[in-house]
Amino acid sequence: MENSDPDLALIRQIAGGSPSALEQLYQQYGLQLLNFLTAQLGDRPHAEEVLQDVMLAVWKGAGQFRGESAVRTWLFAITQRQLSKARRGQPPTGEAIDDEFAVVPVFDQFARREWIQDALGQLPSIQQQAIELVFYQGLSGQEAADRLGVPLNTLKSHLYRARNTLRLVLDEKEMG
Repeated sequence: MENSDPDLALIRQIAGGSPSALEQLYQQYGLQLLNFLTAQLGDRPHAEEVLQDVMLAVWKGAGQFRGESAVRTWLFAITQRQLSKARRGQPPTGEAIDDEFAVVPVFDQFARREWIQDALGQLPSIQQQAIELVFYQGLSGQEAADRLGVPLNTLKSHLYRARNTLRLVLDEKEMG
């Protein structure tokens, strides 16, 4: 499937070592990411530091981006990972995924992103949407529940079931 995301060309340029492409990506998404981080952390200087970690992770990880998701989705996933690390006081790496629902740490066990994309594709739509809203768009549990029109506990149930399904699917891939 060909990715028609116009930002994909920027990621490819970044992977090729183009600082100007990274600057373009920053100009396009930096303020949005900074606002998100500031809202989450409540401290703009800390948010600016985390944003620098995000951009460093983009620079280092652009070569591994396969284009199976939108660049914006990928950026928010990196931002969410860096935010989680900042909240735990850990040094930035751009690798670990964590959140209050503890749904996605199973992803840390698998280096191959295509496994994750395949596994996510096997989830029911409501579970995919819940994961997208919480982990890729960075919404709080209540915000995601409101967006989906379900109570918070229902959202948590969807995330719990998604976690279990993902674990099974990814375990099968690992053993297969």
